[in-house]
Amino acid sequence: GNFYVGTKLQDNMAVEFGYEVTKTKSRISTLHGGDLSAGSIVPSGTGSSPIIFRSSATVKGPHLDFVGFRGFDKNPDFKLFGSIGVGVFRSSFQRDTLHMGTFGVSGTSRVLSRNKFVVRLTGGAQYMLNKHLGARLGIGWVNTSSVTAHAGDGTTLIFKPKDTTFCGLGVLWAF
Repeated sequence: GNFYVGTKLQDNMAVEFGYEVTKTKSRISTLHGGDLSAGSIVPSGTGSSPIIFRSSATVKGPHLDFVGFRGFDKNPDFKLFGSIGVGVFRSSFQRDTLHMGTFGVSGTSRVLSRNKFVVRLTGGAQYMLNKHLGARLGIGWVNTSSVTAHAGDGTTLIFKPKDTTFCGLGVLWAF
């Protein structure tokens, strides 16, 4: 989800501040001897294979966008917009070991977090229904693949999400 508050700098330019939270994504993975796990090879023949993990990730944080508008003389209530911005996202990754080979290890968990600046691009259209109430439809891209997390215990674990694309329909209130 995303929440914005903004102000017009002039008729065709605005600045918006927002806060975004992604849904938590989870998956279960089974790794066998010779497979790569977070930068390390799972050893074969040591009783540690197979290893079953549950991984989950979420990204959240504030962002600041500069927005440009293009209006039309024939319909001043309809405007196209584009924005470029920057966000400071905190990524949180958790990996739970559900089972480890013949060792019967389970229940170990690692939680990794990191703050990172990311670039945001958005475009879309907005329509004012009256003087104060409008609707906005947008599509965007956030460079969340630059948000990586490294374990703080000296290991080389690296988790890297994909870039985020989003679309949204929202309501806006103009003062």
